[in-house]
Amino acid sequence: MKKGIYMNLTDEQHKFATTKKKHLLVLAAAGAGKTGSVVHFIGDKIANGSKPKNIISFSFTKKAANELKERVKNHFKKEQYDFPYIATIHSFCWNELIKPFHTELGYTDIPTIVHEFPDEFIEKEHKDHGKKKEKMAYMKRFTSLVSADLQEEEFGEQETFRLISYLLEHNLIMFDLMVPLANLVILERKDLVKKAMGQIDYIITDEAQDLNRSQYKFTKILQTLFTDDTHTAYLVKVGDFKQSIYGFRGSDPKIINTYIEEFNPNVEILSKNFRSAPEIVQFANEFAEEITMGNDDLDRSKISIATQNHLDGDVHEIEGAEDFLEEIRLFEKPLDQICILARTNTLIKSVAKVLAKLEIPYYLHTEFDILKRQEVKILMSMLSMTTKGYNRALAVDLIKNVKGGVPIKIASNIGRCDSMQMIGRMFGDIKKIPELVEVYRLLEVADFDKAFPKLAHLLATAKKPAISIQQSLERFHKDLKEVKIRENKATWIEALEELLFEAQFLEEKTQGKIQLMTVHKSKGLQWKSVIFLYDFSLLNDDSKTAFYDPEEEQRVVYTALTRPEQNLSFWNLSREDNAHYFTKGGLIRAIERGIQYGELNLEDYSKYS
Repeated sequence: MKKGIYMNLTDEQHKFATTKKKHLLVLAAAGAGKTGSVVHFIGDKIANGSKPKNIISFSFTKKAANELKERVKNHFKKEQYDFPYIATIHSFCWNELIKPFHTELGYTDIPTIVHEFPDEFIEKEHKDHGKKKEKMAYMKRFTSLVSADLQEEEFGEQETFRLISYLLEHNLIMFDLMVPLANLVILERKDLVKKAMGQIDYIITDEAQDLNRSQYKFTKILQTLFTDDTHTAYLVKVGDFKQSIYGFRGSDPKIINTYIEEFNPNVEILSKNFRSAPEIVQFANEFAEEITMGNDDLDRSKISIATQNHLDGDVHEIEGAEDFLEEIRLFEKPLDQICILARTNTLIKSVAKVLAKLEIPYYLHTEFDILKRQEVKILMSMLSMTTKGYNRALAVDLIKNVKGGVPIKIASNIGRCDSMQMIGRMFGDIKKIPELVEVYRLLEVADFDKAFPKLAHLLATAKKPAISIQQSLERFHKDLKEVKIRENKATWIEALEELLFEAQFLEEKTQGKIQLMTVHKSKGLQWKSVIFLYDFSLLNDDSKTAFYDPEEEQRVVYTALTRPEQNLSFWNLSREDNAHYFTKGGLIRAIERGIQYGELNLEDYSKYS
């Protein structure tokens, strides 16, 4: 019988929350109240004797981890409490395993996190192993090969060995390397890790459908570490395997079959959808039926049950460009409750141009976009060195970003430098080097107000004026400062490390703007109304390519269809229509002609501004 805090749970949620001392696989439908159920599961275990510090819960994004932390805090209704360890997998690996045991891994100091392959390494790699005129193609093959090798933890490729050797030599680390290195620490230093972390009772993984082989191995190794003849650590995997859409990162829904075979978990299903109107749930179920799960238990979780019967839902197929423009014209405020989804960044950026032409406010979500900006990359490298000391690889990257390349004089002599000041003394006659060293000096004393205008002036071009660069730097610094305060970090580099684990908080305020993003970016989000642009021929068996797998495309479509609460419109946009209307600008030209001949009244759209 459900009592007290469990009164508002469904029977399915209650059964999951109160299951004890068993491995669990929780198959949660979209909008099933998964996070709330996890909160009650944690609360139940603490109420029944587990110490909060003996529970670990992994999320895949910082945003999801923070939401779970806040809801756990509200659940216990205490300001001061010994809370469970809730973090992303990468954050846990970094803070609990790599930083404390960095010398065991061959690092001389705590390594600096880099977001991309260092430029110096890329240049050397291509020079030694690539063809002169095929740099982009070579690096694409290199990235794919190394990523797959790290995800599977095969370490069989020479390219992987060269990358790891370079990173160790220069005291650098990349995200793809964190989980494999954490696994190595646990396997090689079991007693030390166990002593440092104490006892673990439950290891929860949210969005478990997104695990790759290396990450699954990590949770399995953790479970083995904290299990002996007197105690068992239990694994809890929670997710919707119909939403496994990160194959390009190595995630594979079949991993969960491995979990079933190895741990024989209790399977619980959360089937009720508390998000979407019945019409939308029914439409999404039609696509869910076609998804191959490969296991009877998983197949039982395919169909969702609608609960929002009071919502007047609508599913509409867009018949063409005119119908698409009419859908946009009929938008109602608030605009931030409307999202347009597409399969690719290229298409969603083209949609942004259409909305701009119609003078409709929008926000284009592009993952980690700000971290790829030249000025931000330079700032991150400088902040790393001001805290951790001079790093030749980062210094070379700085010079290349500022100069557009590394002058021969610097390339042949930089090995003799051991500080940015020495670079200034040795190469002060080379244009832009003195200014770069001066910016570094200002950042050493945290004088951002003087450093940013100087750096902006140093990087300014005709296409990118100094004021635009300075605004970008100031925005980045503002968000970095917020992280430093919120996460109680002592130094800028600690705040930067926290920032790199999840860049979602870097997004601008999106109130009053239509949201534009890819389906992959939309995971875990919802809106009142969604327009989905997609080429449904990709679901055909004969459409399989190196980039599109029909099985995963079924899951991509299902993910998109389960984002709206009330209104869903979709346009079966063939490759030809996509190219004509969006990629080649046909829709924008049609809008311009409509305005010119009085067939389209811009005020019908610009009323949103």
